[in-house]
Amino acid sequence: MIAEEALPIFALGLSEISPALTFKMTLNSIGEIEETEIFPSTVKVLRLTYQDADNIMSANDSADASVLRDLYNLAVYNFRRRAAAGAVSIDLPEVHIGVDHGPQSGSRQVTVEPVIPYRSADLVRECMLLAGEGAGIWAAQHSLTVPFVGQETGDLPEAILPGLAGAYQLRRCMRPRILSVNPIRHEGLGLETYTQVTSPLRRYTDLLTHIQIRALLSGRAPLSAEEVSARMNAGEAAAAAVVQAERASRNHWMTVYLRDKKDSVWDATALEKKGNRWTVVIPALALETQVALRKEITPNDSLKLILKSTNIPKGEAVFVAKE
Repeated sequence: MIAEEALPIFALGLSEISPALTFKMTLNSIGEIEETEIFPSTVKVLRLTYQDADNIMSANDSADASVLRDLYNLAVYNFRRRAAAGAVSIDLPEVHIGVDHGPQSGSRQVTVEPVIPYRSADLVRECMLLAGEGAGIWAAQHSLTVPFVGQETGDLPEAILPGLAGAYQLRRCMRPRILSVNPIRHEGLGLETYTQVTSPLRRYTDLLTHIQIRALLSGRAPLSAEEVSARMNAGEAAAAAVVQAERASRNHWMTVYLRDKKDSVWDATALEKKGNRWTVVIPALALETQVALRKEITPNDSLKLILKSTNIPKGEAVFVAKE
């Protein structure tokens, strides 16, 4: 969306001083946003990994540790507030697939590593959600058209299973997100008003919200609702194509990773039965697949799978149950 040479200027922390939008929110005693202020700013950002931030939080004698712990406590409080308002939390395995150039020309080294659930990642998520909620409320109060993000309630089962099977149930019930030029409730997040605003270099809808906010703050005329709607829909179409390409890429590199592991044995967890086949997940790969089972099992039961074959052009891996 921007020229490559502009990245060090706008990506936080790549230069000594970075331009930004600052979101200042006043919360009431139960964590609800009472007032939001938004203003252009310049910030000095220190880039940390999640592991580095967690290590700092574990320290007892630094100002940085105190600040991070306070922010983490705010994140926990915000999560509980959203949960009380009906937010849905889905916890399924995630992995990072890395591809590095090997020593020989054209060779690739593929790695699959689990995504570690750091406390600092929760901190970042909740602060991003607070910023998006505050920006949505602020835009609505100023009659500013932005891409509001919503989600309708899914048909949740009366009884949610525990563990991974329950998370799978919830994910299957979730409906697609909705974009609107008018405020709309996001049931999945438990928020009455929400817009995505924290990743303008990565998502066009976030950039569009920034364009509208900056126009209003500078005294310029914001884009009309019709123009925002047209840009929003075009951006969503492009984003959908990117998601499809990303999914195909992940499937491809996963099968490349597995191609020389024929007959390897993997721990799996049963999720849901359909006919004579079970949907199962291999947590170490964050890979869901279907297998036929002769024995009777129940959701969340553990089983072992054997990798029988891979098809790299199709991005497919075939597993069978180990009897």
